[in-house]
Amino acid sequence: MAIFKKLLAKSIVLVRKTVEDEFWKNKYNLILTALGVAGVVFLWATLLSRVPKSGQLTVTHYNVLEGADVFGPWYYLLLPAVFASAIFVLNLIFAITLYKRKKLASFTLQISTLVSYAIFGIGIYLLLAFSGI
Repeated sequence: MAIFKKLLAKSIVLVRKTVEDEFWKNKYNLILTALGVAGVVFLWATLLSRVPKSGQLTVTHYNVLEGADVFGPWYYLLLPAVFASAIFVLNLIFAITLYKRKKLASFTLQISTLVSYAIFGIGIYLLLAFSGI
């Protein structure tokens, strides 16, 4: 139990340092982070509202030449949102650590996250459209 308390205390200190960091005082960082959170929420909401949770196989890959060529369980359709969430968390951590040294690199990293959301969103839309969902 003592290890858990020490770990909790260290994590609280880390969160305080992160929140008080100058990264969050910049309005562009706040806007880009808010857009990133909105992108993740939009991807998850789109998928969770449209993916049928049944035991039947669904289309998980569509090929232009052959049509639907890979099938799998319904939860495989959630993988793009999982990857987008992981990209958001990792890029946010890297952007916070880069901000003190190179602000432009931090902004570029956050903007590239938004571009990847657009690509994920287009892919999810096309996959759901071709699946007939």
